[in-house]
Formats: sequence, structure tokens, C-alpha cells
Amino acid sequence: MFAAFFACAPAQAEKRVALVIGNSAYKSAPAPLMRAQ
Repeated sequence: MFAAFFACAPAQAEKRVALVIGNSAYKSAPAPLMRAQ
């Protein structure tokens, strides 16, 4: 069971997802929507 887990670990490590949340209501931040893209 541990061998199967470690065999799959490198494949799972390659896929990464980032969640970027921006709030365009801030008055002091210049163009937060463009920075999030």
C-alpha cells in the first residue's frame, strides 16, 4: 500500500492549482483586477 502511494506521489506533485482572489472595491490598490489575471 505504501509503495502505491509513493509511486503516485510524483505525478500528483506536478499538478498545481493557484487560487487568486482580487477585490476591485479597494480604492488604494491600483488595478487589482488586472493583477489577478
